[in-house]
Amino acid sequence: MSFKCVSFDKTYASKSSLTRHQKTHDGAVFKCEVCSKIYQRRDYLVKHVQIVHRKTMESMRKRMKMELLSCERRFMKLVNCPTFKYCTTYNENLAAVSLHNKIIDFCKPINIGFAVFDISKTLMYDYHYNVMKRHYRENIQLLYTDTNSLV
Repeated sequence: MSFKCVSFDKTYASKSSLTRHQKTHDGAVFKCEVCSKIYQRRDYLVKHVQIVHRKTMESMRKRMKMELLSCERRFMKLVNCPTFKYCTTYNENLAAVSLHNKIIDFCKPINIGFAVFDISKTLMYDYHYNVMKRHYRENIQLLYTDTNSLV
């Protein structure tokens, strides 16, 4: 069964592929905070930021305030706070209290992962040259590399 786009003479093998394509018609745009490039899909923007700017974006909504406590008075104060979310007790002298954020700043994405890409690339090359090359010698070669894979 194929799924047809009503705007263009294009068919898709799955409904999810058609739905993803139809989102390009709704006019939503995603702007890169670093270089101001515009993308029609968020996943294209995320990939652009990862590849071009070597960064990943962190969701600001998922950030939370957390405190490790050993003071019972401070613990009771935070538990009674209106932003209290939950607590985890590790032992009788240590607890972690999670609080909702009072203010969420959406002015720009938080850039993380610069080191993650560098480390993963270093590990991939290390594995290729120190494990695979040693084992297969001249019978192995790199045909293609991109930001996160060796072929």
